[in-house]
Amino acid sequence: MAGSFWYLHYTSFWATTFGLFITGSLIIFFRHDLWIDAVMSGVLVAVLFLPFYWILILISPEGTMEKIWLFEHLTGIKITGVPLEDIVFYFLVGFSVGPFYAYWQGERLRAFKS
Repeated sequence: MAGSFWYLHYTSFWATTFGLFITGSLIIFFRHDLWIDAVMSGVLVAVLFLPFYWILILISPEGTMEKIWLFEHLTGIKITGVPLEDIVFYFLVGFSVGPFYAYWQGERLRAFKS
């Protein structure tokens, strides 16, 4: 990740995205049983962070996002007022970090029985 930032001159978003995606993909490659956990963790983290952005927008609707983010380096796509890149970032954090503990400890996921 640091190499893509410093040597390939990627923005921090792309360097971090690349690193998180590779980490999550390697975990899934070695532990196929964790792919559902990875995807669900990614969705959960992304959804849980959306209300924080919405509160920020409600508190300061006069362009807080434009003052914080450098939109010339972003796609400009916003979903419910939140930059797409932030949603992707939080998804990938959950995607890679969510299954990491189970992978690290060698734990197997158990099927839920009702």
